[in-house]
Amino acid sequence: RNDTQAYIIDRTTFDCTLAETAKGEGVNYFTGVRVKDVSVLDDRVRVDTTGGKTYEASAAVIASGFYSRLPRQLGLGKVGDFMVGAQAEVDVDGVDEVEIYFDQDIAPGFFAWLVPTASGKALAGLFCRRNPIGLLRQLLKSLDEQGKIGSPDVDITSGGIPLRPLRRSYCDRVLVVGDAAGQVKPTTGGGVYYGLLCAGIAADTLHRAIVSDD
Repeated sequence: RNDTQAYIIDRTTFDCTLAETAKGEGVNYFTGVRVKDVSVLDDRVRVDTTGGKTYEASAAVIASGFYSRLPRQLGLGKVGDFMVGAQAEVDVDGVDEVEIYFDQDIAPGFFAWLVPTASGKALAGLFCRRNPIGLLRQLLKSLDEQGKIGSPDVDITSGGIPLRPLRRSYCDRVLVVGDAAGQVKPTTGGGVYYGLLCAGIAADTLHRAIVSDD
């Protein structure tokens, strides 16, 4: 199409900017601790963390990413279907458009991509249900043979992506959002837009609950 369909962003800078914006609104970050348990009491929520630290609040939002155990601990179930993504940053020369690959030998059941990000750099990746790193290695080898990337010998990262939401994303004094709630676009695995959309809905719900003391 002649008009813009999507933007490629620097995800690290994007996340840091969101974090700094939140800090400017009064958010505090507690780094170096992990949540062990969330307990819903009559008038508050208690969060127990590693190191023996405990925090209490009127409500809690679980935004701890894919396959978080916290919703299961609260009886909200777990995401029942998911895929796995694998991706790597590669050197490129002359690649200035997004390339999408639908060949089912490359990424069975889903698709793969080569996305230019910065000068001479791109992200190559794919979604599948099994062996994502092995399949991506094959794709990188093919792209190298085609002269599209500088080398197939790169570091690969991988992670799970939910394909359907939790049965219920809330209980008394607790909301679940983002990947932890399975709130993603299942056709593409996209999570940023839906994460922001659902976070806005969650914030509005919490605001109304606190104002009405309900």
